[in-house]
Amino acid sequence: MGGEYALNRIGGTAFGGALRGSYSYAAANNGTDEGLSGLVPTSVSDKASLQGLAAGGGLNYNSGNFNLGFDYAFKFMGVLGPTNFFSITLGW
Repeated sequence: MGGEYALNRIGGTAFGGALRGSYSYAAANNGTDEGLSGLVPTSVSDKASLQGLAAGGGLNYNSGNFNLGFDYAFKFMGVLGPTNFFSITLGW
């Protein structure tokens, strides 16, 4: 589940911005792998499997046929831990 609040043409300029948030959940990984010695439990803690909240935002500049944007997001990625995402958008 997610949502976004965006503003375009702030103050009559070509600049805009957005705030974003989401929540997702993945069930605990309680499966088993078959190894050389039979069934081996490979459970991951609930904290590691909880994707949880993600938050971010972005700034953009739209002028005629030229578009430039910068976005940032933060999300907990299970066994990878807290993760930052950056993206730059260029359009014409």
